Amino acid sequence: MDYRKLSREKWIEFATGLKYGDTLFVAANDLIGKAIQWGTEDKTGDGIQVAHVMSYEGLGIGQTREADGKKMCAKHLINEYMDRCMRGQARMIVYRAKGGLKGAEETCIKSFWDLHEKEDYNMLENVGFGIWALINKVNRDLGAWVAKTFTNPFYNGKNMVCSQTELLKHKNGEPDGGRLYAPIVKDIAIDKLTPEEYLDRIPRTHDFVMDTETI
Repeated sequence: MDYRKLSREKWIEFATGLKYGDTLFVAANDLIGKAIQWGTEDKTGDGIQVAHVMSYEGLGIGQTREADGKKMCAKHLINEYMDRCMRGQARMIVYRAKGGLKGAEETCIKSFWDLHEKEDYNMLENVGFGIWALINKVNRDLGAWVAKTFTNPFYNGKNMVCSQTELLKHKNGEPDGGRLYAPIVKDIAIDKLTPEEYLDRIPRTHDFVMDTETI
């Protein structure tokens, strides 16, 4: 599937419209993107399948924070996605915290990024997601029961994948985990949170801002 090919001007409009703490979902038509998206299920009926999710930090250089297959909160640049979006090989969807981030929430996010910047990414956890996806493709009812009954066998509570780090950046010292965290996990365990599951739930806490398909 090809996505909309952005002009350089449209890419600049997109990139300069981002703000600190924004959550960006990525759909991709490369081999890895297709494999991840094959294993997820769009429960909202909007037809969007995503393979990755990350944060925007900015800092005047367009810096992102993302679980990149090696580290949990690695530093990258948003322009690393420019060529793919201009060639129609990727789609990016942006959400922003409802009402904007509060001071304490910004501090919580920054602390999480810095604490986990050098923590290893849990590649094996994706194997667990893949097993569930395969079972689900064969028998949907069985897949739903397995996902409900069992914890991802490779989840360890320390080393995370992209969607989990994205949600956990909002967890803070409040009794319920905070306004941007608790509404998401009320009906899904953190070990089962894939990018697609997070995309389905993030409108509870965030507002839609931009989509490279429609900008």
